[in-house]
Amino acid sequence: MLYLNEDPVIVTKKIPASNVLGTRISAKSDSGAVYVPYDHALNIVENHLCAVEKYCHKFYPGRKVRLVPGGNKHGYSFSIIEISGHEYQPVVVEIETAKP
Repeated sequence: MLYLNEDPVIVTKKIPASNVLGTRISAKSDSGAVYVPYDHALNIVENHLCAVEKYCHKFYPGRKVRLVPGGNKHGYSFSIIEISGHEYQPVVVEIETAKP
């Protein structure tokens, strides 16, 4: 597995309400996780961005973090490309598929 830095990707996911907790958004990476209550005044993307913002405040306090968003059927992902002026060079993976 190839890692560009300590937290190459922050993954967010909507967690449905339970008997005890309301709907929330998680933001996780290898460093840890944060959970943000779902704000129905915001749309789904804005809720995921709030979770990522809380994550960055917790794990990168006082630093500027630049991210590239992406997503799949399970949630969203945010690849870290820069932390306070330290730019990470992207790794380009090229795959050529041949017809059988």
